[in-house]
Amino acid sequence: MTTAPAQRSWAKLALPLVLLGLMVVVEATTMASASPAGSKAVWPARRSATPPEVQVQAVQGLIGRLLGASYVPLFQLSILPSPYASSSTDHDYYTLSTRTVGGVTQVQIQGSSGVALASGLHWYLKYSCNCSVSWGVAGSGNNLALPSRLPALSKPLAMQSPVKYRYYLNVCTHSYSSVWWQWDRWEQEIDWMALHGINLPLSSTGQEYVFAEVFKALGLNDTDLEHFFVGPAFLAWGRMGNIQGWGGPLDPAWRKAQAELQKKIVERQRMFGMLPILPGFAGFVPDGIKRIYPTANLTKSADWAGFPHQYTNVYFLSPLDSLYKTIGRMVIRRVTAEFGTDHIYNADTFNEMSPPSADPTYLAAASRAVYEGMAAEDPQALWVMQGWSFVFDKFWEDKSRVRSYLSGVSDKDMLILDLASDNNPEWSKTDSYFGKEFVWCMLHNGGGVRGLYGNLTQYSSDPLLALATPGNTMLICGTCEQVGVGMTMEAIEQNPVVYELMSEMGWRSEAFDIVEWVQRYAERRYGLAAGLSSVGEAWELLREATYNQSVIDYGWFGFTPGLGMGYGGVANAAKEVEALRLFLQSALTKGYAPNGPWQYDCVDLTRQVLANTFRDIYAQFDAAYSAYAAHKTYTVDQLKSLGSALLTLIGDIDEILATNPNYLLGTWIQSALSWADTPDQALHYQFNARNQITLWGPDGQITDYATKHWADLVRSYYQPRWTLFITSVLQAVYAGREYRGELLQLEQKWNRENTTYATTPTGNTLQVAYKLAAKYLDLPRLAPRYVKHAAMDASGADLLAHPMWSTDLAQLMWLCDLNPLCLGFNTNGWLKAGVSRLVPSSAVDLYIKSSSSQ
Repeated sequence: MTTAPAQRSWAKLALPLVLLGLMVVVEATTMASASPAGSKAVWPARRSATPPEVQVQAVQGLIGRLLGASYVPLFQLSILPSPYASSSTDHDYYTLSTRTVGGVTQVQIQGSSGVALASGLHWYLKYSCNCSVSWGVAGSGNNLALPSRLPALSKPLAMQSPVKYRYYLNVCTHSYSSVWWQWDRWEQEIDWMALHGINLPLSSTGQEYVFAEVFKALGLNDTDLEHFFVGPAFLAWGRMGNIQGWGGPLDPAWRKAQAELQKKIVERQRMFGMLPILPGFAGFVPDGIKRIYPTANLTKSADWAGFPHQYTNVYFLSPLDSLYKTIGRMVIRRVTAEFGTDHIYNADTFNEMSPPSADPTYLAAASRAVYEGMAAEDPQALWVMQGWSFVFDKFWEDKSRVRSYLSGVSDKDMLILDLASDNNPEWSKTDSYFGKEFVWCMLHNGGGVRGLYGNLTQYSSDPLLALATPGNTMLICGTCEQVGVGMTMEAIEQNPVVYELMSEMGWRSEAFDIVEWVQRYAERRYGLAAGLSSVGEAWELLREATYNQSVIDYGWFGFTPGLGMGYGGVANAAKEVEALRLFLQSALTKGYAPNGPWQYDCVDLTRQVLANTFRDIYAQFDAAYSAYAAHKTYTVDQLKSLGSALLTLIGDIDEILATNPNYLLGTWIQSALSWADTPDQALHYQFNARNQITLWGPDGQITDYATKHWADLVRSYYQPRWTLFITSVLQAVYAGREYRGELLQLEQKWNRENTTYATTPTGNTLQVAYKLAAKYLDLPRLAPRYVKHAAMDASGADLLAHPMWSTDLAQLMWLCDLNPLCLGFNTNGWLKAGVSRLVPSSAVDLYIKSSSSQ
C-alpha cells in the first residue's frame, strides 16, 4: 500500500516534548481479547496507526489553540493501555487526577488515544471549571472564563467508553455546512471533534479529484466530467448518484484545491488518533462511459426530487459487471495514494433509489461487488454504509431484501450507520441488521433548517436502552460490547445543547438525571453561578416545552408563501415566551456581562418566539382571506393590515439576527467567494451558495429544504417574497378573482444576483431583544385594555376555526389587538368575534376588550 504524505510527516511534526516540561508516558495499546466460547465473534475496534507521542502532541496543540500556550504545561498527558482488565481494551478510556506543585494545580490525563485525552480535557473543563466549548464564529460559542487557578479534583475520575466507535457527520453535512470551509475552520471543527470524543469521522472532502483522475485513466475526457460533476454546493448528492451536472461545471482548480485541503484534514484527524472514513466507489459513472465501454452493463437511476432528466438519471454500473470491481479497486488505490488510509471506506449504492432487481442473488452480488472492489486493493477494508436507504425507499420494506443485500458481505467487513435511530430506527426492524455491527445514530436535523427542537430525554436514554437490548449487535452478550454511537445531522451549528448531550452518550453507560444535566449545561455555557433562578427556570421551561420532542416548528416566513399553510405547532409556544422573558431577566444579574453563548442563545430564542408569532398572524390573515372570499366578512383594508403585520414581523426577525455574527448571510456568501480566483468563478460559486439555501434546483425542485434564518437572507429574499404574495392576494381581492401564486421569477432573479452582504453584526443583541419583547410580549402595557372574566367563556363566537398557537396572555392581547374583528379571547387561545353570550367554564378565563379599546 502507498503511504500518504500525512503519515510520512509525523516525524518532523513531533516536537521534543521534554522542552515543554511535560512528563509524557507512552506505551502501546492492546487489542480486544477473544470472545467467550459460544458467543458471537467480537470484531476488535480498528485502531489508529499514529504513534502515541504524535497523538499526545496533537492534544497539546489543541490546548494551546483553545486555552493559550501558558496552559499547555499545566496538563500532563499520557497514553497508556486500558486499566480495565475485565473488559475489552479496545474501548477508549481516560482518567483524570490533579496534584499541586509549587502552588500550581497540574491536571494529569491518562488515556488510550489522543481523542480520549481530549475528551478527558473537555470533561474537566465542563465539570470542574464550569466552561463550555461549542460552535461559534471567532470563538463566540465558547465560555472559557477559567478560574485564576485550575481547580483540584477531590478524587481521581475514570471513564471508559461503552462503545468502540463514536461516529460523526453525514454525507450531506459536507454540503450544507462545510462546503466553503478553508483550513482554519476545519482546524476548529477537528478540535471540536476531539474534545467531543469523535474517533470515526466521515472525511469525504476532495473526492472529486480522485474520481476525475480515475475516470480520465479509463479514457473519459473533460467534457464527460463537466456533464457529470455537480457544483460545489451539491456535491453530496452527486456523490450519492442522485443528480449530475447541476450547479456545475466543477472547476479542475476546485477539485485540486479540495484534495489538498483533504490532506490537511485527514492528517490532523489521524494525529488525534481518529479513523477518517474515506470514499469508495458506489457505481455511478459519467455518460461517456458508454463510449469507452460499449458493452458495459449500465442502467439509469430513477428521477430524483423532480429534477429535469438532464440533471438526474445518472448511469449506474451493474455490480455484476467485471468493470465494477476494476473501478472500485482503482478508486481505493488512488484514494490511499492521495490521502493514506485507515482501511475504512464509505459507499452508498442505492441512496433514495431502488435497486434494478429484487432477486436475492442479485442483491447479494451487488453488495459483494462493492466490497470486493475495496478489498482487491485493501484486504483490510471495512465498508461503512448508511442504512438510510432501508428507511427511505419502499423497496426495502420487505426485510428479506435487506437480508439478501447484507448477506453479500461478511459481518466483520461491514459497519452500518443506523442513520436515524432517533426517529426511524431500522436496527430494531431487521434483527439488528441480521448480524452486522451498526452504530446508533441521531439524525436530528435536515438541511440546516433553524428551529429549537430535539428530544433530550430520548437522547439521554435510547442509546442506553439499545445497549441493553438482548440480541442486537450493539451488544455482544458476554462482553457487553456496543459498537457505536453517532451524530448524523445533515447540518451543524444549530441547537448546540442537543450535540453537547449526544456527544456525552459515547462515554455514558448509566442512566442520569436529564433535568440536572440541563441546569448544569446552562450554568457552564453562560458562566453563571449555580442556582441562578431566572436562567435555570428558563432552561427548565425550554426542556419541557421545546427540547422534549423531535419535530421542528419551522419558521414559515422562510417558506414559499401560499394560502392554507396551516396553523399552530408542536412545542408549547407560551412556555417559550416565558422562557425568553426569564432569559432576558438573567442579563440583569448583578456583575454579569452576557457572554458569546448567551447572546447566541438570546438571538435564537427571540427568533423562535417571533417565528411562532408569525404563524399566529398568518393564521388570521389566511382565515381573513377565506372569510372575505366567501362572504366579505373582512374589508380589504383589514386584510391589508394583517398582511402588513406579517411583513413588519419579518423585518423584526431580520433585525435581531443581524446583531450576531453567527446569523449572517454575508458569512456564507463570503466563504463561497473565498474560493474564487476569477470573476467568473465568483459568480459561479455565489450562484451555488444562493441556490442551495433557496430554490435548490433550477425551478425550485427542493425549494426551501435548506432554508436559513440569516440576516439579509430574511430581508432580501423572504421579505420580498412575502411582500409579493400579500400584494398578489390583495390584487386578487380587488379584482374579484382567486389568488394565483407567481413567485418563481422573483426567486430565480435573486439566485442570479451577485450582491454581497455584511459579515459583521449590527446593533446590540440585548437592546434589540428588549425592544422586541416590549413590542410583542409586554403584559403590563397591554393588560389595561382588557377586562378579565374568571371561569367564563363566550359561546359560539370563535373568530377562527382553530385557536392561536401561543396562549401567553400578552401575546393573545397583542394578537387580538391586531384584528379589528377580535373582541376578546379565552385562555386556551380562542379569539372571539362576539362576547355577548357568556357561559360559565371551569377550564378557561375570558378576556374582553374594554369599550375604550374597541
